[in-house]
Amino acid sequence: DRTVEDLEERLEQRKACLYRSDRTIEELEKRLERKEESNRIDKRSLNRKLKELEECLDRRDERLEQREENSRKRNRELNRKVEELEKRVTRKDRTIRDLREEDSHNDSGASNQKVKKLEERLDRRDSTIKEFNDQIFENSLQYSLEFNLDND
Repeated sequence: DRTVEDLEERLEQRKACLYRSDRTIEELEKRLERKEESNRIDKRSLNRKLKELEECLDRRDERLEQREENSRKRNRELNRKVEELEKRVTRKDRTIRDLREEDSHNDSGASNQKVKKLEERLDRRDSTIKEFNDQIFENSLQYSLEFNLDND
């Protein structure tokens, strides 16, 4: 009789243990489901942030390309102006040379006055060319700085 009672008691203990195990398993499964859902949400959030960052980088690259193109245009325009001024200076040099030769032949004061005026104009042109060259140099420096800042 005692053995039957012992067996029944052990059976009840086992049932209680199984019941607790089932409850623990159910709780762990619920926690796992919540964790999986949280991971899915985190993954979607990270993908969204990644997409936003990629778009931001694309916009920055576009701005950088536009700056580069604008800088190239400015430099081309300034180079064209410098070439034009250099041609004009060359023509003025020829004119001054011709006037000097002519002046040496007639030794007239009016010719000397023309030469002086042309030399003054030539000096002004030289300073204008220097300004354009300085501007080209500054644009190049600014472009380098902008490029370096954008890459940082």
